[in-house]
Amino acid sequence: NLLEPYDIERFGYEEVRHSEIKLSENVPGMLYLKYKVLNALAAKTGSKTYTLLAITCGDALTKIYDNKMLEMSEDQSRAILSANTRSFYTEMIDNYCTLYKAEKSRVYLEKAFEYSERSKVAGFLAVTRQLNATRFSIPPDLLSVENKLRNKIGSYREMINKERTIQNSDSNKILKLEQKDFMYTRSLDSLEGIFEKNYPAYYNLKYNTRTASLESVPRIIGPKENLISYILSENKLYIFVVNQSYNEFII
Repeated sequence: NLLEPYDIERFGYEEVRHSEIKLSENVPGMLYLKYKVLNALAAKTGSKTYTLLAITCGDALTKIYDNKMLEMSEDQSRAILSANTRSFYTEMIDNYCTLYKAEKSRVYLEKAFEYSERSKVAGFLAVTRQLNATRFSIPPDLLSVENKLRNKIGSYREMINKERTIQNSDSNKILKLEQKDFMYTRSLDSLEGIFEKNYPAYYNLKYNTRTASLESVPRIIGPKENLISYILSENKLYIFVVNQSYNEFII
């Protein structure tokens, strides 16, 4: 059974919802492999069940990607991850568009639009996060603290993962490393709170990954306006048309 090594229940998707739980570095790769296998089975069998399972897997992977993009300290690493997630997001768009074409459920259309916006955000963050933070009048000492905290967190998590791969790993050592990781993570959370309160433009650029919903678009663009949004995957062009009275997509 191709799915046996990657059983959905054994991944404990509930864990992904809790940012303080540290996931193995192998989990994203395994989840993505599982996602690809489920999509392949959906294509081969035409089964909606496999598509829904792939989406469940993809949603869990999305939460991990979102956290990773915020944790990374190097702009180049964030840019690479953003590029990878953009490709993944177009696959999720295709999943939801397939379900929408079959059932015409607005829920699927809303999710397809959400991932189209996520795809744009991923590309946007890859570029804008390399802007000089001094443009936002951030005190240099705060930026220095932010970089040091991120480097500390990255180092401790690398040590934790390395220790866990050792055959006779030291549980006490891992616990101490996790305590340090937790301490620096809480400090970074506090610093992010300062950025959000005192430097909202910088915070929104670097930390805010929220996207507009299908329902909110008419309020944003105005009642007599149209939004035409394009997303290009490797072999498809998705066009979303949104206004006050009409929401649809074209492939």
